[in-house]
Amino acid sequence: MIIVITSCYNQLGNQMILFAHFIAFSIEHNSTVFNLGSFNKYAYLFEETKQKNPARYPVSYFYSFALPPQSIPLLESSVRFLSKLIGKFYPKINAIKVIKDCEMKKGDTHFCLADQTLQESLESTKILISQGYLFRAYSLLEKHSDTVRAYFKPAKEYQDNVESLIEKLRKEAQILVGIHIRQGDYKTFMDGTFYYSSSQYVKMMMQVKDLFPGEDVKFLVCSNVKQSESTFEGLNISFPTGHLLEDMYALAKCDYIMGPPSSYTAWAAFYGKVPLYVVSAPEFEITLEKFHMYAVPPV
Repeated sequence: MIIVITSCYNQLGNQMILFAHFIAFSIEHNSTVFNLGSFNKYAYLFEETKQKNPARYPVSYFYSFALPPQSIPLLESSVRFLSKLIGKFYPKINAIKVIKDCEMKKGDTHFCLADQTLQESLESTKILISQGYLFRAYSLLEKHSDTVRAYFKPAKEYQDNVESLIEKLRKEAQILVGIHIRQGDYKTFMDGTFYYSSSQYVKMMMQVKDLFPGEDVKFLVCSNVKQSESTFEGLNISFPTGHLLEDMYALAKCDYIMGPPSSYTAWAAFYGKVPLYVVSAPEFEITLEKFHMYAVPPV
């Protein structure tokens, strides 16, 4: 079976998480998955995908062809158009099946790829086309997590920059805590529910520092808004390179991660197997027990 991902226009973290679930699904079913979504604009960041257009799994000689990057959106729109035609004129065709996350079961938070009913319906399917973001196969991603992590290894230049940064920080402190200050777009996202001021983050960081009495704690502060070092008076902080992927993978090499609900930190925690504290309200008392290990990204 060939799986084709379409219609996902979110940012890097969301793109990686969606692709990861489909990769796990494709491994389980000995299938090939082609990603025609917006992940391709980030493909150059990863060793396995930087020379492949569109991105796909598995990466093999047979599928080593590469299309011009500018042709991918046209290909994606053509596949979506084909999907509409199939849905309208050939809804019962078995060889080609279209699944949409908007058609998930009532009350569900995601479209479960591991659903037994779906598995049975795919027995004669040759091409599976997905539309949407909310496709998940949590049990399969947990099962194949190490293979998925290997697939999303950064390209060497970014990996080297992350390693160099972390090596330096490890010489300066015993405990390294990654802080994700998501402001910018979070001012309006969900009416600002998870937007916190820098001073609120400082108060939370002070709580985290107190969790490790007698130890040198350093904070790696990642943010999508430029932060002033003077804001963090009394705290030992460093800023990362500011590169989208390097910051994410630097978080993945910390001892702990703290930040608001975000696929960015969720992926970092999953990739690095790092305990994550998801800040749902800044006034909560922070304890080590609230940092959790996640077998899969918690989104």
